[in-house]
Amino acid sequence: MAFNINPALVLALKSPRNWRGILRHRFRSQINVARSYRQSKLKPTLKYRGSSLKNFDFDEGITKEFEHQAEHFKKYGWAYISNFFASDIHSRILRAWPSLNYFTVGSDPTKSYDKGPRWSASDAHSLNPGINPEFYLGFECLKSQKFEDRVSQFCDDGIQRVNSSLGSAWARTGSLLLPHIDDVWQFGRGAVINFVVFVDGTNPVEQSGSTSIYLTNDFTDPIFVPPCLSNTALVYETGRFIYHGFPRVGRGKFSKRLIAQYSPENQPKFSQIRGAVAQDLSSRTL
Repeated sequence: MAFNINPALVLALKSPRNWRGILRHRFRSQINVARSYRQSKLKPTLKYRGSSLKNFDFDEGITKEFEHQAEHFKKYGWAYISNFFASDIHSRILRAWPSLNYFTVGSDPTKSYDKGPRWSASDAHSLNPGINPEFYLGFECLKSQKFEDRVSQFCDDGIQRVNSSLGSAWARTGSLLLPHIDDVWQFGRGAVINFVVFVDGTNPVEQSGSTSIYLTNDFTDPIFVPPCLSNTALVYETGRFIYHGFPRVGRGKFSKRLIAQYSPENQPKFSQIRGAVAQDLSSRTL
């Protein structure tokens, strides 16, 4: 949930100049039905059987560049990581990225990107069996117990965290994310950590859906704009007053991303997630 969204920007979404977004929102149900129908006609994608992953340690799928930004994160509440995934993992996720038919148009016009395969503790979405299993390599790395421990050490605040949700998104022409602050008051300041992992994107990044950090909620005071949208990550504390979002994506521009959230292990609704997501992923043996 988001709050402190600029009301003037929300009002601008109803302007005729936003005709593309208005039509997209109005006909989202029809678009999603059409995509679902086309998806049902697709044949399951066979796994690429490369030998280099036979004995791969998925606990090592995320590089040590992550730890190198720990001090910046502890000081400012956010950090940017280059070369996030091991190069082999990143190339395979990119190659297996699902078609648009596996993504849906959301109902919130202030977050108008397409949402793809996902899993969360609250609604336990199943992983789609029609998608190339190599796409889920990123999920495997992000949900591993070793990386959960690395996240807890990265934050260094005495809170043990577990992966509470995994997702994917595709920002395309006309998509936007109005600057906002995540509302997670029930966990306390800094308790929930979000990762936006950019898998691929176009240049210039400012026109391609690069989730950025802002001082205010009107796009006028950017603190940090990710310089690259290929195998990089933006990490931030959801409980701090950190505005984040991206302006409307330009014509022919895009960004593809994975999204992961880490929450306190002792929260009741997250206490059983490890077994659920492990069972979901184990059926997709890689």
